[in-house]
Amino acid sequence: MYTSDPIKLTKIANALSELHIHEKSAYYFKLANQFEETAIRQFYLGYELEKLGKIREAAVAFKRSIDLQPSAKAFINLSAVQTRLGEFENGLTSINKAINLDPENNIAHFNKGVILNGFSNFSEAILTFEHAIKLDPFFTEAYYNLSLSLIEIGEDQRALKVIEQATKTNSELPLPWVLRGIILIRLKKYQMADEVFELVISQNPDLAIGYSNKSLTLYRMKKYSQALEAANIAIDLEPHLAEAWLYRGMALNQLDHLEEAKESLQFSIKLYPDDFFSQTILGTIVDKLENKNNAQTLFKKVITVDTQQPEKIAYKGIAYSFLGDYKQSTETLEVT
Repeated sequence: MYTSDPIKLTKIANALSELHIHEKSAYYFKLANQFEETAIRQFYLGYELEKLGKIREAAVAFKRSIDLQPSAKAFINLSAVQTRLGEFENGLTSINKAINLDPENNIAHFNKGVILNGFSNFSEAILTFEHAIKLDPFFTEAYYNLSLSLIEIGEDQRALKVIEQATKTNSELPLPWVLRGIILIRLKKYQMADEVFELVISQNPDLAIGYSNKSLTLYRMKKYSQALEAANIAIDLEPHLAEAWLYRGMALNQLDHLEEAKESLQFSIKLYPDDFFSQTILGTIVDKLENKNNAQTLFKKVITVDTQQPEKIAYKGIAYSFLGDYKQSTETLEVT
């Protein structure tokens, strides 16, 4: 039965939202706002629109909620949709306004850290994630993202301590464990990394990245046949996982199955065209197969990449070597 009572309309909208019927819920919130517009109804309208993927409409609703009555949660949600729209500066401005309204809001500080990471402002992002953790010592996602930021500035030992804390705050989430294993690989603690990925796989047998990272670990341990097996399982689980094809190609290369390795790496690059690890290794294989011109094209692409990460700089050094620029190769590798 039709009603013009905004309170009843809001109750209907809330009930539909609980049932995840977002299209109808949004309709009733809009209708309720026509009879009596309030900040909270506009906020929940924005929430429903965001759930429906109507991001620009959601932004309008959140802005209207703020116009009616500024609140931290409205600025937090506005910031999130602005970021999804690629409006990163606006997103940062909105999240700062949320923090000004509610300085103790751990979600606001966390979201600010994520935006700062997107700007590659890792040092400030680290401070922001640390503040979010101070506000909520059991904030697993904050530990996880803090660890990622520390990796970006090369502080792997510190990142390991942080991600260990994440696995303690919520031992059931797989991604913190995966990151813990990745950091152990970076620290060349391969046996420990292998044990972590075994744990991940035992608890999440359908998680492709568990197998792909186990493949890399086994490769580093020079267990190439086992690395190939793990990569194949990852591909079976997730056929478009670029890193699994990369590690498959690396293992095949070591096992002297060069044509298969070449095909795997080419598919990896097709999935992730900007991955110059794959391009570098593919270049070495193409060079082995005596197609010098194609190999040089790949290596020239690698040396144009602007990076500060030591392992990526090392690959540039290898590329210079294959191009015959041994002086530049030596200088580049010395940086690492």
